Amino acid sequence: MRITIDHDRCEGHGLCQELAPEVFELDDAGSVRSWYESQDVPADLEHKASLGASVCPVAVLRISGLGVATHPFGMMISDHLTRTFRTHREAVTMECTDVTAGPGAAR
Repeated sequence: MRITIDHDRCEGHGLCQELAPEVFELDDAGSVRSWYESQDVPADLEHKASLGASVCPVAVLRISGLGVATHPFGMMISDHLTRTFRTHREAVTMECTDVTAGPGAAR
């Protein structure tokens, strides 16, 4: 797995560094750097590198050499969105029920 960085587009948000400090850092100018930019990412850090790259709001980080079927972030985001949507839908349903029932109404 390799990391490619579009340094000209980096805005220095630092989300990649927050999630994967073992892989990414911001330099003094606020641009992202990777410890592994010109070499293969060690297998034990591939998951962290993928997560760090996936949160970049301007998509300056590209991961290559990691198959879609084995991409660790794909299943995590799918599961997270499903749980978030389900939880949000239940909260909205409960809130709507509380509002429409009115004070003193049986619930």
